[in-house]
Amino acid sequence: MIQGAERSKSEQLMDAGEQSANLESLKPLLSPKTVAVIGASRQADTIGYRLLQCLVEGRFTGTVYPVNPNAESIMAIKAYPSVQDIPGTVEMAIIAVPAKLVSKVADECGKKGVRALIVISDGFRVFYAKKSLKISYRITA
Repeated sequence: MIQGAERSKSEQLMDAGEQSANLESLKPLLSPKTVAVIGASRQADTIGYRLLQCLVEGRFTGTVYPVNPNAESIMAIKAYPSVQDIPGTVEMAIIAVPAKLVSKVADECGKKGVRALIVISDGFRVFYAKKSLKISYRITA
């Protein structure tokens, strides 16, 4: 085969299939149908409240699930104690909890089958410094 020659039709189709699969894998992050806000709060001055508010009052047209073990409802929406208690599938979770809880919550999301995570948290530097860096970052697909 001559170097630099056109690629075969099958190679082009394989590449197109891979690109399509890559785009499909981003759908839960870029256009989810269901979102859980873990760490949603009833207090208006918190990030958990603001995140939920933005989804509810913004242009998001999917289903939003507030998750807070200490609330029955937030912004007149039924709240769940854990992501695992939400009925049906959750495509994306926004995690807004203290750093020391992120790993546990991310594991619960994995068990639930959540396909995309956004973590908005504070205190990782302090948390990991206190643990003498014995805990490693573990973000897995």
